[in-house]
Amino acid sequence: MQWIVAAAGLLILLLLALAVRPRRKPGYRYESLADSLGEHLRLTAARMECRGYARLSMRRGMNGALERAVGYLNTLPEAELLPSGRWLCDNGRFLQEEIASMRLALQQAPRLRRVRGGPPRIRLLARELVGHSAAHVDAQRLREAVAAWQEAAPLDTRELDALPLALQLTLTEIITDLAIRCAIEQRARMNAVKVASLMRRGREKQFLRLFARYEKDPAFLERLVSELRAQDDVTCAAWLD
Repeated sequence: MQWIVAAAGLLILLLLALAVRPRRKPGYRYESLADSLGEHLRLTAARMECRGYARLSMRRGMNGALERAVGYLNTLPEAELLPSGRWLCDNGRFLQEEIASMRLALQQAPRLRRVRGGPPRIRLLARELVGHSAAHVDAQRLREAVAAWQEAAPLDTRELDALPLALQLTLTEIITDLAIRCAIEQRARMNAVKVASLMRRGREKQFLRLFARYEKDPAFLERLVSELRAQDDVTCAAWLD
């Protein structure tokens, strides 16, 4: 794999992570383990039971989910877009092309040893490495991670050759998740603007119904408070209190 692609994926991830408030973490994204990452990988490899072979595969519907998220963001006024939203609008097509290219690579990839009842074990290595290093995968960390894994469960040549693709796949999945969350947060913020507008016009039933859908959403509440503070209206002031 060309490491430029992996580095680009990492850059996208960091840009999105700085701008989007996460709602829940995918199962393989945990706290950074820093100096204990190698030991964690050794233990993970030692506990793993392998049975059979399988190909690396992309999560179903990933391209469609990304396309819908970016499509929604493109309908919003530029002034309303979060930094991550603007980046996605500018680079959404590039991401979709990368997914299409990766899908072709996956079709040509060989069958690899798999975790019993799960994915190829090289996929598990990629997930653990990315998830426990805050997606900071440089050459040194990669060498150390592979060496630690090899001590407990040696990888064959085909698995080592497939590791770059497994890393690219993992990063792309995280980017897609963050793009979806970005679209969700943007939608909540736009509905906060709508609630404030309905409030100004005295459309009580409508704004109460919409408010009830988002009343526990941090992005919605943050934007609504900002809107209400900017309005010189008795009803808005009461809601702000």
